[in-house]
Amino acid sequence: MKKLVINVLAVAVIAIGVNSCGGGNSESVMTMTTQSKEVLFCVHGTGTFTIDWGDGEVMEGMLDDWSGTFESWYTHKYTGIPHNITITGKITHFCCAGGQSINGHSVSNELILVLDVSRNPYLTMLYCHNNDISTLDVSKNTNLTELFCSLNQLYRLDVSNNKKLKELIYDEHRVELIASAEQKKRFQERQQEREREWEQERRLQRQESPFSDEIIPYHIVEIKPLFNGKDADKEFLEWVTGNIVYPPAAKKNGITGRVIIEFLIDTDGNVTDIKILRSVDPLLDAELMRVVRTSPKWTPGMHYEQLVNVKYQFPYTFLLQ
Repeated sequence: MKKLVINVLAVAVIAIGVNSCGGGNSESVMTMTTQSKEVLFCVHGTGTFTIDWGDGEVMEGMLDDWSGTFESWYTHKYTGIPHNITITGKITHFCCAGGQSINGHSVSNELILVLDVSRNPYLTMLYCHNNDISTLDVSKNTNLTELFCSLNQLYRLDVSNNKKLKELIYDEHRVELIASAEQKKRFQERQQEREREWEQERRLQRQESPFSDEIIPYHIVEIKPLFNGKDADKEFLEWVTGNIVYPPAAKKNGITGRVIIEFLIDTDGNVTDIKILRSVDPLLDAELMRVVRTSPKWTPGMHYEQLVNVKYQFPYTFLLQ
């Protein structure tokens, strides 16, 4: 499908409309607000669709059916005032994940602040992780089966009405999850199933010693690394906060935002391979890098009774009081 590239400097508000099937007059709408210079998202579904980019450009075509992976990506760059984008069609799979590459498509410039999917009854899969979303209402998305919303600014998530939801990835350490005991059990079982799949794949790749040099993501490792002998998510955040010195130039210019950093905790507990996943400003990036480089040793993670290297992603929000 043709990708339309148009040019953005300010906050863009995107409206995604989905006409109800059956010839009714009601309309389903998804909206999101971004302050990114580039908008990039992926949609799948059935039937025809129309994208009105809000600047006179209109695209029409057939939605690609879901084939097991996100493939139909659409990207725009903006100049001037914010634009309203409307997508009409039966959207079942939607991805606006930020700060990473998916199937070779870079979404590093994505920064979604507000996402409203509450009026799309067709949605079955939503990947909106790695953004700055602070609230997410999925109570009316009763067909939702997969939801990835980690690395956002969420502190509460209610999925009690999503009876079909099979898989949920969220920030367990700081998000209050509203769900039934049965749902929580289901999510845990699916997570364990994914871990087994991951283990099997790695074992096939490395028959002799599958974990000796393996780099294992933090959310998968069996025994997670500890910071100062305590839960890393809370303890490391407190330590970083206590050591951060807000750059004077950034403070003077009112620069704020969330920086996401990634590093490796090796089998000796050292912090290595530090890199910025999402940049806000060079001053803030450099300060977070400085503090993380001075981290004391961690208690390394273990997998199947073996010390392993663990990849850890850490978001830190710089705020002016």
